[in-house]
Amino acid sequence: MNQQQVFSALTFIGELGKEDIGWVLSNAIEQQLIQGELVVKAGELPGAMYVVIHGLMEVKLPGSHQEVTLLGPGECFSEVSFIDGQMASADVRARENTMLLVLPAEVLSQHLDTDECARSTFYKAFAVTLATRLRKANALVQSLQSKAADTEFCSDSESRIYQMINALQEGFFHADQEAIKSDNGVKESTTLKLREGFSNFVTELNQLIGDKSTLNLSQRAHIGARVQQAMLPYLTLSELGDRMYAKPRGYAGDYLTIDQIYKNSPAGSGRLGELLDQCFLDQSAGKAVQNRRGLMVEEITATLKERNGELTRVTSLACGPAAELFDVYANMNDPNQLQCTCVDIDFEALAHISARTTPRLKNCLKLTNANLVYLALGRSELNLPPQDIIYSIGLIDYFNDKFVVNLLNFIYGKLKKGGRVILGNFHPANETRALMDYVLDWKLIHRTEEDMHRLFLESAFNSRCEQIRFEQTGINLFAIGRKS
Repeated sequence: MNQQQVFSALTFIGELGKEDIGWVLSNAIEQQLIQGELVVKAGELPGAMYVVIHGLMEVKLPGSHQEVTLLGPGECFSEVSFIDGQMASADVRARENTMLLVLPAEVLSQHLDTDECARSTFYKAFAVTLATRLRKANALVQSLQSKAADTEFCSDSESRIYQMINALQEGFFHADQEAIKSDNGVKESTTLKLREGFSNFVTELNQLIGDKSTLNLSQRAHIGARVQQAMLPYLTLSELGDRMYAKPRGYAGDYLTIDQIYKNSPAGSGRLGELLDQCFLDQSAGKAVQNRRGLMVEEITATLKERNGELTRVTSLACGPAAELFDVYANMNDPNQLQCTCVDIDFEALAHISARTTPRLKNCLKLTNANLVYLALGRSELNLPPQDIIYSIGLIDYFNDKFVVNLLNFIYGKLKKGGRVILGNFHPANETRALMDYVLDWKLIHRTEEDMHRLFLESAFNSRCEQIRFEQTGINLFAIGRKS
């Protein structure tokens, strides 16, 4: 099953203008749900349209235990019933404790009946939302039909990919036989050969169906689905691969996934799990995630030196495990010179940080549960003294341009004069992209240097980035701006 990512680029909210968003926020009601609580029942007419603020909602067909999809922050549901007046076709309930924004259907209907401009904007937003879902549904249909279409798209390159898969499967089989017959497990020479073969496969897969592919989207989806089916039995043996694919927090890059990548300690199930985990850790995207931790340590440390002992304030948005902050503190004689605020929508991420916080750091770290969608749209406030750095390592590549500009505007207002913003984003040079897109279903918005300059120019910073840095692999860029 292809689960939707929690941060899905705010398809509906992102299509509305500021006035329309303001109207929604003024007329909607917040509703707190406990895990398992049913909100929409199949066969009944929903009385409202809903937007997820934080948490996860699951959609299931009536009488089925199979999830159709997961819905996370920024995603809406029941808009189809509002449009056509028909009963809901699926049950929607809280996968975990969740906050919803509830917009009563009657209130919305009256607003659209009396405001022609709003009606046009809202129905366009509905159309974009439904078109996005239709594209995903089409991709799923193509995936399901792939076996029947095995011979449709024949090419030398495609044949080469399948040959490489067959070679990997054969190699893993022989490695498993080695592990069975030897108390020492798989031979080192076998391990190195399979790791190299897996990396070569990932590179060729990206050349064939990545963003520079000469194949059309349908062909790429077809090949991607076949590759995913072939790799799935191996994927689930890897601790990291299984977590990225299964997305227990609703999206691949959750705090624990990132923490596992940082630890770089392969683990998995059965005789081949550790080897397969190492194969995933070897890929450039994983290396980039590890490297970006060190890059942020450099930037924060440089600011501490500039401050020369004066109190430095730093905020991490969508902080995840915040390993980079613990790295910085580990090298400080007086940790009280650095006051950090860690903001995340996921209570589990904050609990993870809290568990790592020693008495020495108790007064240095502030943990804040907040919804960045609300913050960026002005729906809620984050009380911060002026900050020296506000950064996010792995957030904005889940979001569309409009949201990123709103987030930059929010950050600008929280920085002190001369303070810096640092935002990380995957670059199109990512050679692991096809593996992420089609096998792991970890789809991100990749951006170039010019994309980042454009977003900064459109924001309150009103200038190109002061600097753009890359970590060592060259596939994670960091756009840096300064408040004038």
